[in-house]
Amino acid sequence: MKTLRREDIEDFALGGGLFGCGGGGDTYLGKLMLEIEMERCGEIPLLSVDEVPDDAMVVLTAVVGAPSVFLEKVPNGGEDRRVIEQVEKECGKPVFGILIGEVGGLNSILPAVTAARLGLPLIDADPTGRCVPSVHATAFNINHLDISPIVIADEFMNTVVIRTDDHLKGERLTRSMIVEMGGSAIFAFCPISGAQLRKIALPGAVTHPIAVGRAIREARASGKSPFEAVARLLTDTPLYGWADTLIEGKIVDVHRRSDTGFTIGRTVIRSLGGGQDELELEFKNEHLVARINGEVRGTVPDLITVLDSETGEHIGTDRLRYGQRVTVMVARAPAMWRTERGLSLLGPRAYDIDCDYVPVEMLNDRSSKTIRSEEDQSAECEA
Repeated sequence: MKTLRREDIEDFALGGGLFGCGGGGDTYLGKLMLEIEMERCGEIPLLSVDEVPDDAMVVLTAVVGAPSVFLEKVPNGGEDRRVIEQVEKECGKPVFGILIGEVGGLNSILPAVTAARLGLPLIDADPTGRCVPSVHATAFNINHLDISPIVIADEFMNTVVIRTDDHLKGERLTRSMIVEMGGSAIFAFCPISGAQLRKIALPGAVTHPIAVGRAIREARASGKSPFEAVARLLTDTPLYGWADTLIEGKIVDVHRRSDTGFTIGRTVIRSLGGGQDELELEFKNEHLVARINGEVRGTVPDLITVLDSETGEHIGTDRLRYGQRVTVMVARAPAMWRTERGLSLLGPRAYDIDCDYVPVEMLNDRSSKTIRSEEDQSAECEA
């Protein structure tokens, strides 16, 4: 059995930001919370899906709402215990372990904080393979598993239980509660058995961010490009299979607002490479589409992420500022998102982007020799 150790926290937070795709919450706050808990417990058991008993119940936890609100509306530290205990009451059995709600940003780290507080193992898997804008965009929905109960708690310990058979209705009801709770809260949903987990979960929700964080840190220390290191690592990672840099530039425009529990807006980045290329990003918590000079170069479900050009650290959509020097990277989404059902949940048209989905590696005309085939990805997901 592996463990998550105190010395892993820095890499975990650094790498976790990249998978946030602009959303998922700020990793710095999560890192501080996890450091406090790890001082007390030392390490957290980290289980693969194969180590979870068939009849054991695991449940995911996450922060839900607008990342820009969460920065000012810090949890009181008891919400995660409240939602887990309520799930146990609703289901009539104890929670065996904590599942990552979505890999990326703060939502990579908060489940580890919950596991440490409750003395439970953390599962090295998640149902998304990246941060997603909506509660209903998960492997649970793709595989027609029950979303209920959804349990939400705010910093005043107001607690709401939602039961519905419809994932989209669950998203809408959750979002309406989040607006009432001030724009963000902690929630848990989709309690699942170990047997079900093995069929649908995407592996590496903890180990992949740690590996990415380590690659960035080691590249910086040796004077090499952290972006090239990350691109090589993700290209060699079976779940993703391709990654590259779109542009390095300076942010010259940002429009952003908080609305219905989301951080929504756009930003424009001008190339620093001597040309006049401009990249425009549209986001709804996460980045939805990237256009260079008006030409689409990446859309959901593929990963689009903005990193600080000097440090390689992720910059969330809530922290984009005029004048920042940034590097925009893209990576191929896990294979389940490229299916017809996956695209209906996380494709561009699911978020009112007026274009059909085209794989990011095709949009950027890269050699197929460096790209793992869709068949390889699909076979690995099925395995």
